[in-house]
Amino acid sequence: MATETLRPDSAGDQTNIPTQFPGSGSHWDKVDEASADDGTTYVASATSSTPQNDLYNLPSLPGGIGTITDVTVWARCKASVSGFPLLNFAILMKTGGSTFLSSAQTITDSWANFSKVWDENPDTSAAWTISDINALQIGVRLNGSTAPPTVFTLCTQVYVVITHGNAPTVTTGAIQSTGTTTAIVIGNVTDLGTDNPTAYGHAYNTTGQPVTGDNNVDLGAKSTTGRYHSYITDLIPGTQYFFRAYATNSFGTSYGAEVQTTPDTYYLYIVDKHLKYQDRDKTIRTAVAADLIQTYEGEICTYRGEVQYY
Repeated sequence: MATETLRPDSAGDQTNIPTQFPGSGSHWDKVDEASADDGTTYVASATSSTPQNDLYNLPSLPGGIGTITDVTVWARCKASVSGFPLLNFAILMKTGGSTFLSSAQTITDSWANFSKVWDENPDTSAAWTISDINALQIGVRLNGSTAPPTVFTLCTQVYVVITHGNAPTVTTGAIQSTGTTTAIVIGNVTDLGTDNPTAYGHAYNTTGQPVTGDNNVDLGAKSTTGRYHSYITDLIPGTQYFFRAYATNSFGTSYGAEVQTTPDTYYLYIVDKHLKYQDRDKTIRTAVAADLIQTYEGEICTYRGEVQYY
């Protein structure tokens, strides 16, 4: 799996935490450092128990991001007084116009890292998309306490980690050969994706745009790119079939373009103790059984046509 880290680059929709240190500049630039500077820059709550929120905008994701599997917001915080654990800090995100919080986090007077993972977009209850991330805001909710001792909460770092990856890339090659009930179809895994494929082969059906839930040949796991072929059996002569190469890893299933073929229908005849057959170009040919079996063994073995006696 791959990750992409995004850090605040401007103020979001809320800047309600009352204190920043140093006092100049903006709240977002007190929490945007790649390496935590702890007490050098931070935002801090008042001593009031009323929660106060900050939200921060993020830069857009770079290109090349695949399927997003989860979003983790991190924050590094502490309490100002020792020996007084507080349940007064939460991680925030805003997506789709709604703000979502982590559960309250217990903090002490030592700097510590906290995180909240969202496996799906909490606003849509669906998988994260790149547009979701590009519109995302993250932040913190802080509050303090006036009950002796007076306590306030500090936060020095906020960022988000996007976990993502790519499904394999596969192309569908030519149909190499077709018998009356069989076909050999070529495929090519050109990129394994983030994880090696756990399955690859060809999907096929009689209606078009086949998926693995229709019919498929599964050739197993694959650890290298390259061409392959699937030998497909039990086709019905005279029926049109559609095929697509596929490969699957933990980030999804990819398909190649669709190819199609119609297995030929052969007719066998027995005339004067000789076996006649209709070949691919529809020409009626005659051969004794032994010659026919030797020359056309593959077609005879897979034959499902009609036998007619004269």
